[in-house]
Amino acid sequence: YTLRSIIAYVGLLIVCHNEIKSANWCDGLLFVVLGLTEDTIYYLCESTAVGLTEVSNVSLIVASIPVATMFLSAAIYKTRLKSTMIVGAFLALTGIACVIFADGAKWGGGLQSFLGDLLAFGAVVSWSIYSIIIPKLLSRYTTLFITRKVFFYGMCSVLIVLAVSDLPLLPIEVLSRPLVLTNLLYLGLIASLFCFWAFNIVMGRLGVVVTNNYGYLTPVVTFVSAIVVLGDKFTVIGAIGVVVTLVGLYIAQRTK
Repeated sequence: YTLRSIIAYVGLLIVCHNEIKSANWCDGLLFVVLGLTEDTIYYLCESTAVGLTEVSNVSLIVASIPVATMFLSAAIYKTRLKSTMIVGAFLALTGIACVIFADGAKWGGGLQSFLGDLLAFGAVVSWSIYSIIIPKLLSRYTTLFITRKVFFYGMCSVLIVLAVSDLPLLPIEVLSRPLVLTNLLYLGLIASLFCFWAFNIVMGRLGVVVTNNYGYLTPVVTFVSAIVVLGDKFTVIGAIGVVVTLVGLYIAQRTK
């Protein structure tokens, strides 16, 4: 994650270097919070949770980000939620559960698993806070500038975490492998730089709730891709989950 953040930031600095500083210290503080919530806290919570509990637990909890964002947005901005949004959101979440547990995955148990679940929920809260704050800045700065600032503070904070750990920053032996380096460049330039830049653009045009609702499609795309690309086994319950997720997303998106 540290390396992909560095790659993404350098790429963003190349294409967006005219704007350097934020307009005031208050906006600067918001950028720091965005860097912590969208990057460092979210990824640390999620990746640590995977080591403590079942991957299926983490996948399902993190998939609830659109629901958490929807309720948090309504609470902060005092907006009334339409029944179609609530029904669609929980339908989509039910479909995601079908997709995740289609391969026989089970919900983990025990204290360690509970702590992992709490960390996964921390990732959900972290991303929801990011989604609520960023619209305040989209009207005053370009999306490239915002994305670059977020990655800068995320990169700085995760470098501090890495510095106090016993992990090497540059494992040369591993990075010298062409396949690893190619995948890392993809994660940095496409999955980080391009995707977060695009996400921020869409957030400004469609709003917080609608944009996050499309996150329901992540397990759907993963399910289909795993079958087509990796040759994973097709399951009926997984296919049902895909259909239920799409129906839920359609219902949720009908409300402006």
